[in-house]
Amino acid sequence: MPLSQEDKARLYAALRSELNNLSVQNIRNTVAAAGFDVSQITANAEARSGLGSRAEVMPAVDRLFGQMSESAQETALRILAERLTGPNSELDASTQDILGRHGYQFVDGNFVPCRNSMQGKPSLSHHLLRLRLVEQCLGLSKVTTVVPSHRPAVQWTW
Repeated sequence: MPLSQEDKARLYAALRSELNNLSVQNIRNTVAAAGFDVSQITANAEARSGLGSRAEVMPAVDRLFGQMSESAQETALRILAERLTGPNSELDASTQDILGRHGYQFVDGNFVPCRNSMQGKPSLSHHLLRLRLVEQCLGLSKVTTVVPSHRPAVQWTW
């Protein structure tokens, strides 16, 4: 099901907040991967440092996102989320958390609407929290997984 314009705007704002945690070069690389024309991101500070500052780059990113077609925006959102939640991303937990606060999780390349009733329970590991959210989103009654760790495998079932 396609995202509404309201959902796209909310998801973009949430993902944008996480982009701000990246270096300017990583912001440029991430948005380029998502289909943004980074040649259109010019900044006065580029002449000095070669990159520009977040304060100059992010408004240009916002403008470029706003100029995309609706389908291109949805594709860009999926790629941004993929990059920010990927296995090599240090921002995975915070990105999923902010998406959850807006009623979505990013699971297997899709934005899945869900209620996030797990807020305020920091005693659960991020891995288990994520499985619980997937369970809620997909309406599953039981999820079983083996949690990777340096100790022998632990099996969790609920």
